[in-house]
Amino acid sequence: MTHLEILNNVLRRLREDEAEAISSTDYTRMISDFVNDSMDMVQAVHNWHSLFTQIDVTTIASTQGYTLDGLGQMGQVYYAYNDTTNSPMNMTTLRQMMLQTDMGSGSSEGSPIRYAYNSVAADDDPNVLFWPIPDDVYTITFHVKQHQAAITDGATEVLVPEQPVIQLALAMAKEERGEDGSGGSGIAMGKAKAVLADYVALDRERHPELGIWEVE
Repeated sequence: MTHLEILNNVLRRLREDEAEAISSTDYTRMISDFVNDSMDMVQAVHNWHSLFTQIDVTTIASTQGYTLDGLGQMGQVYYAYNDTTNSPMNMTTLRQMMLQTDMGSGSSEGSPIRYAYNSVAADDDPNVLFWPIPDDVYTITFHVKQHQAAITDGATEVLVPEQPVIQLALAMAKEERGEDGSGGSGIAMGKAKAVLADYVALDRERHPELGIWEVE
């Protein structure tokens, strides 16, 4: 379902006219913000199968640092491996990486077997260091949970299940109007959390390897 379709789904439940675009009125822009906020909440509580993808990093000889392009602030690495040598890449701490690089005996170059988070690029994607420092061209594959960024184009598809997003956005809109209590404790928010729990349970049943979740 697209962002605009979800927005109109919420508007209908509020007894409002449907919008032709996100920016049709100040009110539709606010509901669009609620849809994006709800999408963030849904993405945060569970490792949704629909958010998993892979990022391939191609190394350059004697270059240690790389950027995980597109992972963003909220993205998570599920596992990584050296696709060229078909061997796992284990995560380590930056301190341990520096010790290995600066104080290790013998050559510090070779086929990478470890990675560590280092810093953040200007576009908020994380930078990583490899050890040993690559001595050749390798493909390092990261399997990641990549959060969908806030949507500004109504035609963009929402990647997480739409019903929890609709119900959470509706609850936010009702609270903004003062129709449903306050502080997230109203009837609509309770229903939204119940719907979210159902969808999380279904996704976990289909993909039990993707971990645990929590809704407070």
